[in-house]
Amino acid sequence: MSEEDYIGLYNEVLILQNVDHPNVVKMIEVYEDNTYFCIVLERMKGGEIYSQVCDKNRLDEKTVHRIMVPVFDAVFYCHELGIAHRDLKPENLLLTDEVMDKASVKISDFGLARGISGGNMAETCCGTPGYVAPEVIGKQPYDARCDIWSLGVIMFVLLSGTPPFFHKDNFELFGLI
Repeated sequence: MSEEDYIGLYNEVLILQNVDHPNVVKMIEVYEDNTYFCIVLERMKGGEIYSQVCDKNRLDEKTVHRIMVPVFDAVFYCHELGIAHRDLKPENLLLTDEVMDKASVKISDFGLARGISGGNMAETCCGTPGYVAPEVIGKQPYDARCDIWSLGVIMFVLLSGTPPFFHKDNFELFGLI
């Protein structure tokens, strides 16, 4: 594992140790030896919410509302702690149960998350291309509000079954965004 990868994993562990919200996947334990670094998270039986959209093409407004209200709450909670997720997308929203009506949704994958607070701005261009905010693409300093853009894109995808901006070429995609 490279030093950069190790620092990223260590950062994710530090963030997960400090986050305690019912809609953020819980970290149970961390195991590390000379070869492996394992983060044990709570079991999410329903998998990615993205699979629900793929199966149905899109979700109705009531279901999207039920999903997104707790996600917004969890993101606002993280922002209050000075944490920006920076990679919010349907694949990082996991369900606690296989049955959508019984499931709670939880945010996962804090691998790109970063502490941003007190006027401290990020400048790294990171995230999943279709969900990243314009200021991130434009290499402008940005704060945790970049996550709000991503949440809007997620809602669009859940409601319509398609992304608001799409192009096979990332440079063209970034131009559309």
